[in-house]
Amino acid sequence: MLPAAGRERKAGKAVPAAPGGCPGTAHRGALGPRPLPRTPDPAGGADHGRLLLRPSGKSRLNRAYRHRRLHRTGCGWLLTAALILLPGLLLADHPFKVSRARVSLEKGAYRLDADVDYRFNGAVLEALEHGIPLTLEVQVRVHRKDAWFWEKDVVDLRRYRVLRFHALTGLYEASDLGRKKSQSFATRDAAISYLGEILIPAVVQKDQLEAGEDYILELRVQLDIESLPLTLRPLAYLDPDWNLSSKWNSWPL
Repeated sequence: MLPAAGRERKAGKAVPAAPGGCPGTAHRGALGPRPLPRTPDPAGGADHGRLLLRPSGKSRLNRAYRHRRLHRTGCGWLLTAALILLPGLLLADHPFKVSRARVSLEKGAYRLDADVDYRFNGAVLEALEHGIPLTLEVQVRVHRKDAWFWEKDVVDLRRYRVLRFHALTGLYEASDLGRKKSQSFATRDAAISYLGEILIPAVVQKDQLEAGEDYILELRVQLDIESLPLTLRPLAYLDPDWNLSSKWNSWPL
């Protein structure tokens, strides 16, 4: 005679034992088929209800490719602009020329007397006629003849001269800012000619120079772009028409 528990199990449907005879697993058959394990989410889903969005490897490669392509395109435009502008800057003739210069020693100081011919182009003269002043930078420096590149110049002078047009009076004003002197002219050519007369009574004192050494005095004149209105400077830096200067002229002392 079977025990009571055995009779109850026999009266209903018998539940087969789990393989291997593992205890405590017989009741699973009554709960229905066992659910299949969930496959991992390829988009990066995680447990606990959180979803992490991660770009696939292909999308990351595409984004990196687009970034490199845009970078190369930007560099290409900059290189093209440099190749277009550089030959003009390197090969252009100097529109300002020192036509005459005299360096003399007077009263223990070296005196510079020079004439500069200014050749302004149409774009610059048009700006002048519209009220934009033109500032000319006169740079004079003195250094040892065989100086190393890191040696400081004995003298580095900068003098500024300004040309303005007053539309109300129709006169051109030429100013020497260093000497605080200005003069008005009826014609533009007369004002430009006045600005070309450069006189610096004492560039350097003789006792500033070391005995037994050879020294060089250099002169250059250029249009000062930094003195232009702020909105015009970017164009002036890129446009060769505004790159107006003389070469460095040198004389022994």
